[in-house]
Amino acid sequence: MELRAGYKKIEGRIIPNDWDMYTVNDLITFEGGSQPDKSTFVFSARNGYVRLIQIRDYKSDKYETYVPINLARKFCTQEDIMIGRYGPPIFQILKGIEGAYNVALIKATPKSKLSNLYAYFFLKQDSLFSFVEKLSQRSSGQTGIDLNELKGYPLPLPKSYAEQTAIANALSDADALIGSLQKLIAKKRQIKQGAMQTLLNPYENGKLKTGWTVQKLGEMCEKITTGKLDANAMVTHGDYPFFTCAKEHYWIDKYAFDTEALLVSGNGANVGYIHYYNGKFNAYQRTYVLSGFSNHIHFLKLYMARNLQERIRIEVNAGNTPYIVMGTLTEMDVFLPIDVSEQIKIAKILSDMDSELEVLETKLAKYQQIKQGMMQNLLTGRIRLV
Repeated sequence: MELRAGYKKIEGRIIPNDWDMYTVNDLITFEGGSQPDKSTFVFSARNGYVRLIQIRDYKSDKYETYVPINLARKFCTQEDIMIGRYGPPIFQILKGIEGAYNVALIKATPKSKLSNLYAYFFLKQDSLFSFVEKLSQRSSGQTGIDLNELKGYPLPLPKSYAEQTAIANALSDADALIGSLQKLIAKKRQIKQGAMQTLLNPYENGKLKTGWTVQKLGEMCEKITTGKLDANAMVTHGDYPFFTCAKEHYWIDKYAFDTEALLVSGNGANVGYIHYYNGKFNAYQRTYVLSGFSNHIHFLKLYMARNLQERIRIEVNAGNTPYIVMGTLTEMDVFLPIDVSEQIKIAKILSDMDSELEVLETKLAKYQQIKQGMMQNLLTGRIRLV
């Protein structure tokens, strides 16, 4: 296969002529963390102490820990690249906190030829993560990073620092766009949670709201039954949806139901998860099928989504696997407006919020996919910015 003009092949990899091929070890040094005895830990800032950074701190400030600064040995700045040594998930690439770092973290320091931000994005590549993860899975169940293998990983690099900077800035801009969208989604979710608490709360000033009532779920629908099939009854190219206890439905050749229904996962990791469907479908033997509602079905779905998990939790003894029995559903109290039109209004408000969130989440997934494509092309020189 003929090479594109301006490209060369080195060690089985095609890179631009004005790039060089290195290994990670040629361009990055690694330094593990340390920590004093736990008896020295305190959990609020004070004079003479420094924050001891742990992997979990990059997700939450809930567990801030501080140690005497004279006992700390390894330090990092907000700009330093930090690697999570252990999983899951292994090989998290992190930055943004200043302090001393513990034994579960490694500091990655680029040498002079390599820009810090370029190194950060290089280490965050999916291909490198997969490489490190596979090595970890082979190491007798150990989840630590194999540093020797990591150091030998190929690192193609533009000779021009300006090109490194252009690539890193483009990826940083993509990160900023993704980050702003994630914050917007988080804010919208909070707003929706607040709306649900207000609109689905049957009480006001400690009393049942005027115009609201309470009924058993079993009294509100004509039929509650289960499917009859094993989970493996699914087929690849069936004509009808087949609902199991998974969040995604499968397909099947024959239908057993032709109705508008709520389908509730009766056991497994997604116990209590609720699907809505209207039409012909089939169901697994541990999936509950509720149909023939006397009230607005979408209001009931929203109410159940908010309250069913807590009912399941209360019913299950500590240590037991959660599951649903018929009485979990039939005896569930449902508080709702007597006026069905009010149920419809509440359901529409919350459904519109769900639709808005779905649009934003689809956009986020698209941006994340675009960024992955940018990384694959920019960090290999397939696409040039300068």
